[in-house]
Amino acid sequence: MRRAIYAAKYLSNPVYRRKIACELNKGESIHALKRDLIYAHEDAFRARNLEA
Repeated sequence: MRRAIYAAKYLSNPVYRRKIACELNKGESIHALKRDLIYAHEDAFRARNLEA
């Protein structure tokens, strides 16, 4: 029943959909930043090992 109420609210309210999309994009941006930082550190370690 809760899912149906949520789906009805989501589909009927464009402002609510934009708010949800904005929050989802923030979360995805944070995950992308973390992933990029991890890979950047791995490349730095590889470069240091190749020079040594």
